Amino acid sequence: MFNHTDTKGFLLFSVSQDFPFYWVYLFMSIGCKFAVPLFFMISGALLLKKEESIGTVYKKRVSRMVLILLVISLFYAFYDSFKNGTPFVLVDFLTQLYSSRLSTALWYLYAYLALLMALPLLRKLACNLTFQEYVYWAGMSILISGIIPILEYRFFLDEITGNSILRSALFTTMSIVHFSMGYFFEYVLPEKYYTVKNACIGVVLSFLCVGLCCYMTDFRAAITGEGGSQVFHNSLASIPAYTIYFSGKLFFMKKKVSERAKKAICLVGSTTFGIFLLERMLRTETQPVFTALEPVIGTMPACLVWVAAAFLLGFLITLVLKKIPVVGKYI
Repeated sequence: MFNHTDTKGFLLFSVSQDFPFYWVYLFMSIGCKFAVPLFFMISGALLLKKEESIGTVYKKRVSRMVLILLVISLFYAFYDSFKNGTPFVLVDFLTQLYSSRLSTALWYLYAYLALLMALPLLRKLACNLTFQEYVYWAGMSILISGIIPILEYRFFLDEITGNSILRSALFTTMSIVHFSMGYFFEYVLPEKYYTVKNACIGVVLSFLCVGLCCYMTDFRAAITGEGGSQVFHNSLASIPAYTIYFSGKLFFMKKKVSERAKKAICLVGSTTFGIFLLERMLRTETQPVFTALEPVIGTMPACLVWVAAAFLLGFLITLVLKKIPVVGKYI
């Protein structure tokens, strides 16, 4: 949700040059980019271990996601029609559904649908790679998608760039990389590596990566004048995502969690998909919270309260929707 708050929060750094808030807002903007890679990792950890035929994948998973995409897109088409006072046009809706998206966050459903279609092949790949091959894959993806583009811009301002043909899709299609890395951290990485020391190293590296991307964003803005550029926002997002997954697993390996806590975690976790689907509507309907609080507590604090209010509303709505027999099955 914070990713979609524009200059009210996510891009607030682009309209606020006051030190040190500019750097704090920029750090927050880039720091939250671990979210989508982490979602892909969790999906990979859950799905790549399962043994299913191509027919089962399409019948059980692909068809479900297509139906969800159709229904939620239809919901937003009618929602926008109502809010804007414009008529619903079926042909326009179908065109947008096929070629674009009706809500900012729905791009994830298209990417997830593509992963599901490739799932039978990705399972064969993920389940047969060795520890060393996974490390090589992760390292090359970070090098090609993150480090090299940073170096190209910092020293050559993109006037000299590597031949794009040399950038293998297996290294640069980050949805596939993160999807597979979820399997790696869950089933391939030996338990002996799950130590507090390694988690701390990951945290330090994560802060350094976010800091480097902050520097590059500011560096580019000084040259181009594009203060709100997100060119380097995702460059090294893999490192924080890997660190959070690693640290989360380490925590639950070392600490015994009470049944009450498990139920609470599962309850909140079970509503996240519904919140994701409704998030644009939730932000729109709770925006008066931001409008009322901004003059009182400031822009960023008001934005964070706004996002929390939207999340809470989505949590409650999703709990209700999950009680509906047919709807609950899909969210």
